[in-house]
Amino acid sequence: MADLATCRPLTRDSVIEAHALIKPLVHLTPVLTNKTLDELASTPRHVASLTGTKWQGRTPAKPTLRLYFKCENLQRIEPEYEGADDAKRGYETGKRVETVKSLTIADGLRTPVGVHPWGVIYERKLVSAMFAVSEDDILQATKLVFERFKLVIEPSAAVPLATALYNEDFRAMVEREAGEAGWDLGLVFSGGNIAMDGLVELFAAEQQS
Repeated sequence: MADLATCRPLTRDSVIEAHALIKPLVHLTPVLTNKTLDELASTPRHVASLTGTKWQGRTPAKPTLRLYFKCENLQRIEPEYEGADDAKRGYETGKRVETVKSLTIADGLRTPVGVHPWGVIYERKLVSAMFAVSEDDILQATKLVFERFKLVIEPSAAVPLATALYNEDFRAMVEREAGEAGWDLGLVFSGGNIAMDGLVELFAAEQQS
């Protein structure tokens, strides 16, 4: 990891210079779309699916969402798994959570937010909201990507899609703020670090439950 004490200042000119240096080696990441997932994200959830959740009794939101998927770590609305939601809890209380103990299939989200990311997320106010999803939401979103998108991703990468599909607070916000025009929503598939044996176990456990 770079030593911030010895790095050159991060300025517009230095970024342009660095881009020019690596430009011949850059592989452009395609933006992917999927009409089936757009339709699912824009369809109100069944009332029964909210039973037992904090949204029980609420009218399911009906957002209009057009989803664009790209493997690039740039986002302003941050999703997290409910069992490893230290960033969300810290964001809401104004104090960074320094230690985390959690077990989740989204193992990429187990570590706490570092000092420098916290400075970007909270102190500079560059993230406007945070939302959490359940373990089952992540599993269902991962399954949809495998079956409908034919892409291999790790469960952590499915968390943004799970938020768009299943988090009623987020979906209601889109409905409220975007109206019928809807949002063009960029989602980050953050990686595909998954062992197939582990993936088989996850879906086998789902079938047994």
